[in-house]
Amino acid sequence: MAANKIHYGKIAIPSQPATPIHYTFVPGSGQLKNGLEPPLVVFLSGLTDPRKIWTPMLRVIKEDGWVQGIFQPAMLLYDRFGSGETAEIPATEIHDAMDATNDLRNLIVGVSEKHLKIVPNEIDSLPIIFVALSFGGVIAELYAKKYPSTVIGLLLLDPAPTDTDGESWLPNPDAPDFKPETLPDGVTTIMLRKARAQHRASPYNPNTPNKEGIKWDNLSTYIPEVGRPQLMGPWKKTPLLTIMTHDPVPFAEQVDKLTGIPALLTLTYNSPKWFIYLEKLANLVPSHLRKGPIVAKGSGHFIPLEQPRLVATELKELIKKLQAVRNSNL
Repeated sequence: MAANKIHYGKIAIPSQPATPIHYTFVPGSGQLKNGLEPPLVVFLSGLTDPRKIWTPMLRVIKEDGWVQGIFQPAMLLYDRFGSGETAEIPATEIHDAMDATNDLRNLIVGVSEKHLKIVPNEIDSLPIIFVALSFGGVIAELYAKKYPSTVIGLLLLDPAPTDTDGESWLPNPDAPDFKPETLPDGVTTIMLRKARAQHRASPYNPNTPNKEGIKWDNLSTYIPEVGRPQLMGPWKKTPLLTIMTHDPVPFAEQVDKLTGIPALLTLTYNSPKWFIYLEKLANLVPSHLRKGPIVAKGSGHFIPLEQPRLVATELKELIKKLQAVRNSNL
């Protein structure tokens, strides 16, 4: 991955022609059997996270190189509206997760035409691999469902839950049926009430405004059931899915530092319920096509920053599996 091959650019999409999206494109090399183009790996950042969050992982790939015998895919990173180098869109415009998904589609079309010479009406012939962190996982899922038979692999890193606002994972001390005597040792009513308020104020709460201007309190409209319907890939035995989640203790300490929510509450309620959610999410593909959820040992939520080598290893493993799948289908 030579540095002089990396292209830094910006491109306007139809929905926001006055606000170009900043992106990074890394060319791939080689072809699959029968002259087919290698997949495009698209990195999807978490809410308000810039694309540079992936820099440590890309540095690892550059230092270690790709596994001998597997194709090197082209890679695309970008800043959504209101994140990184890409400007915000007018606050008066409603922009939700599906809009962000459509933006991504238009970006892929434009970048592929410019750098891969794939014309727009042939874009579905380009196989996609998503590497997605947090809210990026929501966009990856929506894209794979809206554009079936285009996504061959997904590496989801602590994907954001679509069926909760986080606050509801904590017992509500003001609910009529609340029983304080059932609380675990160390957990108090005062602690819960304060933590729920902190969740509501967090920029990662779907009911709270964020710098991207993304409305995501309506995810149940697009994803009414976790893990359903199953995804369809363009090749037989695809898409492959790997889910990686945070290490509970470092994550709890991270949440405490960032939001003030006590680590005890995160360990008792949020992390266990998040893991259950991920187990349901894994049903997006049959059991023989998935790996995980696996724990990123030593990492909090920002896995690409905290464990970049682990992410690089899982991506290479996913690509190696996909190459074997493709070769077996020919």
